[in-house]
Amino acid sequence: MRNLIYITLAMIVGVFAYGIYESRLDDRIQTDKVTIERRTAASGLNSEGTRLLESGELDQALVKLREARAEDPENIVIAHNLSLAISRLGQRYSDDGDTEGSHKYQEEAISLWPDNPEALERLAMIQYRAGSYGKARNYVEDLMASQPDRMDLKTLLAHLDKVIAENEGMVTEQGRNFRLLYSGERKLEFEGELMSVLQEQMDNLTALLGVFPRDPIEVLIMTEELGDRGSSPDPYLTGIYDGRIRLYPGKELYDTRVLIDTVRHEMIHALLHRAGGRIPAWFHEGVAQRLGEEYTFEEMAQVRLYVRGLVDDNWFRSLGDLDETFIEMHHEDRVKAYAVSLLFVDFLLKKYGETLIPVVISELQSGHYFSVAITNAVGKRIILLQDEFLASLGYRG
Repeated sequence: MRNLIYITLAMIVGVFAYGIYESRLDDRIQTDKVTIERRTAASGLNSEGTRLLESGELDQALVKLREARAEDPENIVIAHNLSLAISRLGQRYSDDGDTEGSHKYQEEAISLWPDNPEALERLAMIQYRAGSYGKARNYVEDLMASQPDRMDLKTLLAHLDKVIAENEGMVTEQGRNFRLLYSGERKLEFEGELMSVLQEQMDNLTALLGVFPRDPIEVLIMTEELGDRGSSPDPYLTGIYDGRIRLYPGKELYDTRVLIDTVRHEMIHALLHRAGGRIPAWFHEGVAQRLGEEYTFEEMAQVRLYVRGLVDDNWFRSLGDLDETFIEMHHEDRVKAYAVSLLFVDFLLKKYGETLIPVVISELQSGHYFSVAITNAVGKRIILLQDEFLASLGYRG
């Protein structure tokens, strides 16, 4: 009798346990079914989002990929595609001048995919433009970890190392269009005034040239407190532009007129550089002198006589000889090259009007080569302009 009771109880428990198992199995089947459906939906949304991404329809791609991510949040492929879409949309903000908005998007892109090469590169550029060179370097290093063979990244890293070393011990004053850097060992008594002067000259030259830079131009005051860094590479040069304006004022540090002429000269180089394209050195230096510095009528007459003598002595025959930078020239030849460049640009402006320069720059900004830009501006090829210039000096060939 007791055995019968045990058997009956065992059967009841077994049936009950089977019922629980069957219920849990049904739940699992239902859960798996839902998971499969969501992953299938996510896959479809991802495919559609990827298609839109590849066709450049970023806003629509972002919507689809966010929906895909919501359906399947653990899917790495979807996370990567969404990260790319966010980064590319952020670049649109950067192109429109909204650096803060772009930075926000790039940070979100990195949170989804820390190795996203597009976001890392854009973040490096954002930090570079902001003058945060250490942060920019960190992003470049992260990028190189996944792309170690990119020579451009190695070159950029070397450039950043150079800039970081050059900035050591420098104080930064941030202006609207400038970052002014100078030795931190002494406070420049006139840094506020200098920033005002820089901005005034900048506003004047942007209007004159028709170039309006989006990123701040860095101006470094290289004084003796900086040791070897504060010494000009050439004792005859008081200013250099190589992506940054470096002023070597020496005893002229407090001579406002000399300082402004030097600043304007180098500032024009910076603005012409931002115009784009390869601009010959004679145009760079001629415009920088003619529009950047003050010359009296008598001084220009002396330059004319000097250049006429160079022509008679066969030193100058072709502008093509003055296409490359003058920095490597011997000082005496550099003086001659500067004089020819100044007089030729002065000749062009007197013959074709002061609007010639902004018209040429506009052509350059449209993507034309310099030779095409100047031909479009005056209706003549550069070789004919050169012949006209020589003829104006009395040279008949």
